[in-house]
Amino acid sequence: MEQLAYTLLAYINNVIEEDMNYHIAMRFLENIYKIKDYSLEDIAFECNVSSRTINRFCKKIGYHNFTTLKKHILYPIIGSDKPCYEMAEFQTILSQHFDVIRQIDRSEYLTLVNMLNDAKNIWVIGFERHQVFALEFQKRLFEFGKISRCIMNYHQQLIDIQKASHEDLIITISIKGFALTNYHQILSKIPAKKVLLTFNPQLNPHIFDQCIICGNPQYVEFSEYALLRFFDILFYHYKQWIAGQK
Repeated sequence: MEQLAYTLLAYINNVIEEDMNYHIAMRFLENIYKIKDYSLEDIAFECNVSSRTINRFCKKIGYHNFTTLKKHILYPIIGSDKPCYEMAEFQTILSQHFDVIRQIDRSEYLTLVNMLNDAKNIWVIGFERHQVFALEFQKRLFEFGKISRCIMNYHQQLIDIQKASHEDLIITISIKGFALTNYHQILSKIPAKKVLLTFNPQLNPHIFDQCIICGNPQYVEFSEYALLRFFDILFYHYKQWIAGQK
């Protein structure tokens, strides 16, 4: 359900005109807890449109139809599973994430820096919760003169990365490894270089050229802080590398 929420929020945030599809997206968000129990006819009635219009909307946001959309409601709504911590506990959690990041060898950063520098095209893919933070990665990369693609819609990512060639780089963010369920088969057929950013030390699929553990798997609910810290260190090394080339 979290994935659907991000897809819908990304849609309403990027529309230019508040047309019928905008209002359907709003009704989906207002009824997001009920969608798993709705039939196509129920949601069409709720949105005051035809069943065919609902299916067209679902296809527009990356699903084959309403039935497919319902099948992808696998994850809880944003924040519903994130516990509350006192400040001292929160700082301890951050320290545990940062301890993992400190174990990343400089050579791993430089390997990724070289792949970033050499890549003709770069994609950053993953579930939309983490794509929000991948936008920061995209912005920082742009500051180094590299334009990357950071598509928010999970299903559109699967289509878009199939354009990648052996000159390109695909960075996959999959904190627990769930994203690899759908990405694995497609990625294995793509000739591009591939990097996996994860918290799961048991993951090291052979399809990736590099796998970096960048956070503590016990505290995935605060993954955004670990990712942003990792990005900070990565771009520090990128800046140092560029300075060394001059």
